[in-house]
Amino acid sequence: MKLISSVLTFAFFVHTVGHSQTFSSYSALGIGNINNHATVQHLSMGGLGISNGSYYYQNTLNPSLLVDNQVYSFGGGLTFENKKILQGDNHEVASGGTLSYLNMIIPVSPGKFVFSIGLFPYSNVNYNFKTDTPVLGNPDSEVVALSIGEGGFNQFVFKGAGKITENLYIGGEIAYLFSSISKEKNVTLVEPFGPYVPASKTLITANDFVYSLGFVYRIPVNDDIKISLGSTYGFSKDLTVTKFKTIQINSFAGTPIKIDTLLDNASGFISIPASYGIGISVAKLNNWMFGTDIKFQNWDNYRDFDGQNNNLTSAMTIIVGGEITPNISSIDNYFERITYRFGFNYENTPYIINNLQIEEFGINFGLSLPVTNFSSVDMGFRYGAQGTLKDNLIKESFTRIYFGFTFNDNRWFVRPKFN
Repeated sequence: MKLISSVLTFAFFVHTVGHSQTFSSYSALGIGNINNHATVQHLSMGGLGISNGSYYYQNTLNPSLLVDNQVYSFGGGLTFENKKILQGDNHEVASGGTLSYLNMIIPVSPGKFVFSIGLFPYSNVNYNFKTDTPVLGNPDSEVVALSIGEGGFNQFVFKGAGKITENLYIGGEIAYLFSSISKEKNVTLVEPFGPYVPASKTLITANDFVYSLGFVYRIPVNDDIKISLGSTYGFSKDLTVTKFKTIQINSFAGTPIKIDTLLDNASGFISIPASYGIGISVAKLNNWMFGTDIKFQNWDNYRDFDGQNNNLTSAMTIIVGGEITPNISSIDNYFERITYRFGFNYENTPYIINNLQIEEFGINFGLSLPVTNFSSVDMGFRYGAQGTLKDNLIKESFTRIYFGFTFNDNRWFVRPKFN
């Protein structure tokens, strides 16, 4: 019954992941802001998770680490964000939230072979730009240009992992990308005789699979302490998409007057570059862990539907973080059984504007509150910034709050017995 309830909950929320998104000016570039499979626990450490695994929370950033999940597990997370957007003397405030992920882990042979199925966002697009320009020679008129984007690609993710030797784990991942990115541009010419609004609308819809691999090798220092080395590789992919594009003339109220369809779900590709990451961590069983990850993705090789690069370049992320559980078996002191996390992340994003590569950093911390059956309620916080005020560019400073749950139970498939 518990497994059935989890499956129904998973199915009910499929359409909501990524639909109510956080705002980002730079998501106008490429296919938007790229997400990984980080849970609240990973995010609380800055996104750390290539080499460090845990029995108690879901290991989603490196498929090989699923071997550490030895009981049935169902988890989900929410993200809330408040952002301040600066450009020159102008500033705006935006806030939003989203259901970040849902994920289920099933250990077919605990400690030897484990698989999972999950729903995660792949990319997020959510921006809104408005520019007012006076008409030269006509002080009573102005041109208002509006650019709007929303949506993103979501993914169903299936992972499997196996234990090859006592210290070597390998895993693989297949993700099905779906859903759409919508972009609209319109120009309103306001004159004494009335407004006219020419507009273009584009809808890109994904419908394809992407693949990745991972491994972890552990080096025992003693009975309790191990050093872990991990690596992940995401294969490059010419992603199958369709494109729907129209140009139209609207009334000021937005009512279409004339519509011409330029592309009617034309088939094509978006070239997604390969990605790879390496990580190293050291951990004492059920007590503490410290580690670092480095990730790379060469967006120079990105091409959109029309074969354009969109001025993207190589991206790199550096993460340092860890976690501490003072005394996981404490009976008298609940606070000693709480897991406390921290982390720092720095990224050279793939975005280049005015010959400047956009940077992002984040300071993170969080905790897991233990509940029954090794389950937990998870919380995290990130303060960060992206962009710069140089050359009249946009700088975004933000705070994010993460809420999640991890429900672990090894009795889902146990048949009840009655006397």
